[in-house]
Amino acid sequence: MAAAWPGARGRALARHARTAMAVVAAQQPRGMHAAAALAAAAAARRGGQQPGRCCAATGAGSAVGGAPPVAPGRPLLVLGIESSCDDTGAAVVSSDGRVLGEALATQAELHAPWGGVVPSLAQQAHREAIDRVVASALAQAGVGAEQLDAVAVTVGPGLSLCLDVGVRKARALSRDAGVPLVPVHHMEAHALVARMVAAGGAAAAPGGDGGGGAAAAAQGGLPFPFLCLLVSGGHNLLVLVRGVGSYVQLGTTLDDALGAAAEGRRRGGPGARPRAPSAGRRAPHLPGARARRRPTPGRRRAADARAPPAAAGEAYDKVGRMLGLDLTPNGGAAVEAAARRGDAGAYAFAVPMKKYGNCDFSYAGLKTSVRLAIERSLGSAEGAGKRASAGAPRAAPGAAGGEAGGSEGGSEGGGSSSCSGSSSSGSSSEGSSSSGGSSEGSGGGAADAAREQVKADIAASFQKTAVAHLVMRLRRAVGWAREECPGLAHLVVAGGVASNQYVRQQVAEVAEETGLTLVVPPARWCTDNGAMVGWAGIERYGLGLVQPPAPPLPEDGSPEWVELRPRWPLTSDKHAKSMPPVLSMRKPDKQAASLTDMTRQELDALAAARAGGTGGAGAQQAAGAVAAAAAAGPPGAAPA
Repeated sequence: MAAAWPGARGRALARHARTAMAVVAAQQPRGMHAAAALAAAAAARRGGQQPGRCCAATGAGSAVGGAPPVAPGRPLLVLGIESSCDDTGAAVVSSDGRVLGEALATQAELHAPWGGVVPSLAQQAHREAIDRVVASALAQAGVGAEQLDAVAVTVGPGLSLCLDVGVRKARALSRDAGVPLVPVHHMEAHALVARMVAAGGAAAAPGGDGGGGAAAAAQGGLPFPFLCLLVSGGHNLLVLVRGVGSYVQLGTTLDDALGAAAEGRRRGGPGARPRAPSAGRRAPHLPGARARRRPTPGRRRAADARAPPAAAGEAYDKVGRMLGLDLTPNGGAAVEAAARRGDAGAYAFAVPMKKYGNCDFSYAGLKTSVRLAIERSLGSAEGAGKRASAGAPRAAPGAAGGEAGGSEGGSEGGGSSSCSGSSSSGSSSEGSSSSGGSSEGSGGGAADAAREQVKADIAASFQKTAVAHLVMRLRRAVGWAREECPGLAHLVVAGGVASNQYVRQQVAEVAEETGLTLVVPPARWCTDNGAMVGWAGIERYGLGLVQPPAPPLPEDGSPEWVELRPRWPLTSDKHAKSMPPVLSMRKPDKQAASLTDMTRQELDALAAARAGGTGGAGAQQAAGAVAAAAAAGPPGAAPA
């Protein structure tokens, strides 16, 4: 079965599969499958419970209809660890939807001077915070690592340097405490966290943080299937969620996405720009850059096969950067704050892709329109000047004023509260270059106020157009999803951009028009966090999609190989009306298998294990099936 991946890696995968099935067979009473045996072992370790207690596993089809099955007695406890980008998160989650302990370390101030996430700095910050964050989550929950049923950790998509920190910490905990591991897909965690809110009844009342739809769904759980809109700094996806690990893509981003068009983060995984322009080639948005032919849809899709598209949050981020806004904590929040003071009708930006009858997104053209408007109204895009002076980062984010207006006009000068002398001179030089006048006296103050109002108008006009594009695709996706599932009843909005109040308001109107119940997690669980990873681990644990405890480290001191998937598609299943698949330039044996395909293969392997028994030919058959599932896509392992 390892022939699908020849060489040392194939033999290693086959050996790992045989070891995993041997561990399961040794623990597994007759008639119980992998998840049941691991749950029984966890119950025996905790003590005071019957060894036969388990979380009943189901197939992908029978998983439809509510929260994951929970055995009587003490609920399952899973520790979730998240480190895919610039947030270090950990949380202890129970299978009844309660978050018993949670801790989060953000890196917003660390990366703010650079206008984006610097992977090497992020990795170092993760290393410094991971032990403290995990210890805090366990202490709040009042449990030790040995009392956990499993450790769930994000293995992709994301930045490899950052993922490595969280995965190694999870493996160390699993090794020391002897608890199973659950690899988690970052976007699946975002999609499923609403089920945690529904299961625990933790959503706020109407008008509160969680939205009234989540509270209503909590009465009977949030059943599969449901339509999910994932909008974040690195991703824009419309997916039909059929079950755990089972997704149908209705739409995605073709170039820039909503969250990233505002800050310009460098993220890994789907929705990320993999690298900055080379030294010999200037970026197309900088003044003086070489003009290039406008890419046709076919050429754009071909380029998409080589570089993953960006997302809605990225559009917000890049616009915030061009406007010179303070990007702390992120560009999306900065643009939203500026838009509240602006006139959304001041600039008539065209809604992207109105003539295309699909559910895909594109924000590159809108971003260009915003840049041209900034150059016409303000003289130049302020973000270009910041990129040119990247060698000399701005002052620490804490030194600037609070509101966007206080840090925008004098962002290069330091703001109004750090040092008034430098702030005055900085504002004077900036004002004279853009409007030809001095910032001294009342005339300069009026000019600065007018400039800030122009920024607010541009931000408001951009947000109105960007969300109109989002809503247009969402309406069409509802119709497509109901063609697949006529009984569709819920719409879930997840990801960092879901915390934007204007986005929530517009999406709520779509849900009301289409008769769907809107479910939006609380804002703190829309951004990256450990709770969503822990809940995704519980959902996958319930299907038996777990790994045995991490083995001891090699005695010879050789580095341990860990499984990372920095580019890991959520699904390869697409709606029949969606855009045709892109022919990838990568060789077939180098293309990563999607989460949906891998889950399907792993469930088939578990079914083979149940059908064949726990020993003899049945165990060998199951080991071969697990090896084949692992060999379906390169794990992208990274050494220590």
